[in-house]
Amino acid sequence: MVEKWDLIYDLRNDVERVRRVQEESARSSAPYLFGSEEWWGAIDAGSIERRSVEGTIAEAQPTRMVDRPEFRMRTQDGSELTGLRHGDPTRYVEGLRIRFEYVTLQRSPVTPLDLGTTADVVISVWIERSHKRTPYVHSFYASPPGPI
Repeated sequence: MVEKWDLIYDLRNDVERVRRVQEESARSSAPYLFGSEEWWGAIDAGSIERRSVEGTIAEAQPTRMVDRPEFRMRTQDGSELTGLRHGDPTRYVEGLRIRFEYVTLQRSPVTPLDLGTTADVVISVWIERSHKRTPYVHSFYASPPGPI
């Protein structure tokens, strides 16, 4: 059992990401503007359902995605999930416990169908308190591959 958790990512403080998503969804018919006070109020009131997943970081190795470092986690039922490292990427240390909260939102009707009709949006990430840090922050490539 984890005694102390550290909040390493909170969407409320990710001003740049909220701004980008608001711009992308400006023509959306969603009842609340993403990241607005009304949107957070709907989450706090339960109108937008908040869910959580907890598990153990199984892998935090470098990935091929230069600008999107990933990690793998194993949940208590043995399922494995892959996600982006939100917040401080050095905090994703193999063997530490992780918990994240997310909401599921409807995508805009103009979103390509291959992306699906819904998107899970991480709103917070908590990692077991530890002084350990991972050296695996960057991807395999030192820079994005050039044109072919």
